[in-house]
Amino acid sequence: MMKTLESVNSIVEKYAHKATIVAFKGVLNFKNSKEFQESAVTLACIFGNTDNEKAITGTIGNEHEKKLISSFHNNSQLLVQKTWIEKADETLKEKILFQLEEICNSISNKNYCASYSEFVDCLDTIVFLMFGTQTRSQEFGEYAMRIDPDFGIFWCFLQNIKQQELDSDEICRVYQLVAMTFLANY
Repeated sequence: MMKTLESVNSIVEKYAHKATIVAFKGVLNFKNSKEFQESAVTLACIFGNTDNEKAITGTIGNEHEKKLISSFHNNSQLLVQKTWIEKADETLKEKILFQLEEICNSISNKNYCASYSEFVDCLDTIVFLMFGTQTRSQEFGEYAMRIDPDFGIFWCFLQNIKQQELDSDEICRVYQLVAMTFLANY
């Protein structure tokens, strides 16, 4: 059964703290740049590291951004390598490890829009490798929120941003950095 954004977002409304709900809604409202930026920073802090504010609000390609990309790359690789998977998913696992290299290189070279859809697909596949086919069910969001509220928020964020077709480097950059923050600290 296909997940709708309404059902995904209702999970956030049902389980998250008020500050998280506000940040979640604000970061998805990229039409208001001040609210978008502030919400991105708040969500990144909820996901794990207050230092990442400087990666998000700083100049493109700043040292904090480079450090975040490196942490995301290393932790995501470790996460994928250590995840137990079915034999049938071995090829997918290898593909994701290769993709992580390419995506991180692309983002490091400031190709935010060019890497956006591949980045989001890669994250979706990482979650699939971690939890299997249940990630495709309508109930997964609620399950994720119950086992780990921060992971649940990350998953709901991912479901929202994977629906976005963006042509703004800045919005792609911020969405990627916020998502990286979670996996860099998971």
